[in-house]
Amino acid sequence: MNKLDATMFNDLQVTYTPSEWGSNVSFTLGINNILEEDPPACYSCSLNGYDPSTYDNPGRLTYIRASWQR
Repeated sequence: MNKLDATMFNDLQVTYTPSEWGSNVSFTLGINNILEEDPPACYSCSLNGYDPSTYDNPGRLTYIRASWQR
């Protein structure tokens, strides 16, 4: 039996809504997995060495989002 260790992932997201454009437009900057923590090793899983049904791809992900509402 393969027992996986506990892992904590930390994410950050900041949203800015410019008052000049009303509340219809917003910009978001985010980072998933800030500390770049790897998922626990799973030796009985697929070739990746981690359980892809439970965890995203290892590593940090940065994103930018612009949204507009009517």
